[in-house]
Amino acid sequence: MWIYSKRFDKDKKLVTLNSGYIFSFSKYEGFSYRLLAIEFLIDDDFNYLLQMSVAEHEDRAKNNSDLFQEKGRVPEKILDYLEIFLIQILKA
Repeated sequence: MWIYSKRFDKDKKLVTLNSGYIFSFSKYEGFSYRLLAIEFLIDDDFNYLLQMSVAEHEDRAKNNSDLFQEKGRVPEKILDYLEIFLIQILKA
């Protein structure tokens, strides 16, 4: 099941991250034959979830599904890079 991490806030007219997550990166291919989507999430406990989906395509995931998910603990080195990235964004 795809985990939805964001919602549209009608009052602020912004897409906001659901509580429990501190970081989200999403990329969607748009309307094409493959309909690819990928999302990388980090929760409050620094666990990550990488989810990818593909629709109507011959080459499916190994479990013969259109959804792939990988979970785990965010490595310390990645957290260091994420911290640098977020500091730079806040300065801008």
